[in-house]
Amino acid sequence: MTDLRKVHEREVFDLAGQRVISLPEILPELEALGFIFEDDFASLTRVDRVEQWQTETLVDCEFLARGRDVYPDESDFDSLRLSVLVASLPEEQVVRALHVAFDIADRARLDVSHGSRTVSRAEIPALVAGWAEDILGETGDSCGSESVAILISMEYDKRRT
Repeated sequence: MTDLRKVHEREVFDLAGQRVISLPEILPELEALGFIFEDDFASLTRVDRVEQWQTETLVDCEFLARGRDVYPDESDFDSLRLSVLVASLPEEQVVRALHVAFDIADRARLDVSHGSRTVSRAEIPALVAGWAEDILGETGDSCGSESVAILISMEYDKRRT
């Protein structure tokens, strides 16, 4: 049985500061990076070649107030939650996604945390290398590969039955 925690299907980064953030404040920053808004979240689509088994999304962004999802056009918020589907992206795109997270944090003057621990841009290589090593060890293949996508799909199929 595949341990989905070791496959790093989805890694989450919280961007927060000691202040309230409004949509008019953050919208230009996200749009400048290429994010598209839909309902209560935003996403950044990849611009590289995407294999059919890979995700087209580089980063998903949710807006939170005191830890709860909010519609950014209806309410201010105090943090952004960025999600990266690590196992479904080639390693170089995972690196790009993390740089985007830190670009947003820099522009909006926010701190970045992963797993309740503050992280810095300098940690990107170590984070990605660790995830890649875990994925290889658990699946025998690399981030973004078709076989990793198949293993994840099979694991979910097992859990449904």
